[in-house]
Amino acid sequence: MKNIKLLLLLISTCFYVYPCLAQNNQNDHYIIGQTLHGGTINIAIDQNGSKNSERILRASDVYNAGIAYYYGKGVKQDYNVAVKCFQISAEMGMVPSQLALAVCYMHGRGVTKNDSLAFSMVQKSATLGFSQSICMLGCCYLEGTGTQKDTAQAAMCFKKAADDYKLPAAMAFLGRCYLYGIGVSKDEAVGLRYLRASAREDEGYAMYYLGCYYLERPVLEGYYKKALKYFHKGADLKNGRSINKLGECYLNGWGVTQDKTMAFNLFNSAADQNDGDAFVNTGNCYFRGDGTSVDYNKAVKWYKKSAENGVTMGIYKLGFCYENGLGTEANLDKAIELYKKAADNKSEEAREALKRLGK
Repeated sequence: MKNIKLLLLLISTCFYVYPCLAQNNQNDHYIIGQTLHGGTINIAIDQNGSKNSERILRASDVYNAGIAYYYGKGVKQDYNVAVKCFQISAEMGMVPSQLALAVCYMHGRGVTKNDSLAFSMVQKSATLGFSQSICMLGCCYLEGTGTQKDTAQAAMCFKKAADDYKLPAAMAFLGRCYLYGIGVSKDEAVGLRYLRASAREDEGYAMYYLGCYYLERPVLEGYYKKALKYFHKGADLKNGRSINKLGECYLNGWGVTQDKTMAFNLFNSAADQNDGDAFVNTGNCYFRGDGTSVDYNKAVKWYKKSAENGVTMGIYKLGFCYENGLGTEANLDKAIELYKKAADNKSEEAREALKRLGK
């Protein structure tokens, strides 16, 4: 890799420390004298950048630098550099880096999107007993990412990560499976037990699922209040789905006084956390003028972003804009293409649009 020296310099002087995914210290390998792409991983740069003390690069240093570049924490966001960091640390034996690389391939960030390769990477790291990978493997089976959709297999992965490794995220996903009978026999009591155990560990997804559980039962006394409590807790944990759902509560006046400006601001905050539904909701606000001025160009921008993330409603909305020339030049062929894609994802709105157009 011709930019290896520059990359190592960036890593060695980047001392922003992001919480490592690794839960066990055995993943924290010290590399002495090993070579990588022809370069010895042994550098002589201290924290201040002066070349007066030898520093041996650890796999976790490279991994943490990759996380920093991936999220833009303390440095300018750069997916390409993040991928290079993950590749290097993966070759150094850092199991979480394999999972991080898989996520990059899933989203096409810094690399060409490749769900099949991503799935194989997740599967490989899961066999090494890394709980985050076992949980991610469950997500792949649940969504059919890089493999055939298999909800029963998904639930098994979540259960292993939840019961054997006590992973809070897995507890949350498993709790949802039991609540709605996804891959397991429906058992609301068991589902709530897992979700509450996960929530006690401050897992954002548990807050979101619990909030949704209570929001779906507003006729029961105090349930709106409970839903809002969990959405606020999830929002405090920077969980994008919780922030987005809180925005929907303010938009529709669910348990709160309707406030479209507050809703718009919350959708923007959720979008900052890369929540796909928030991309659509932000676009809707610009499209309808909810909490902001009508701006079809900005609406299209957000619909495109949601479509790129595979959000069905965003794909449909983008098709509607192309059909009617709103925020973009009218293009019926493009609209039909998008409607068909959304219809394949079971969008009734898209199916009705195709029927209306005789397609």
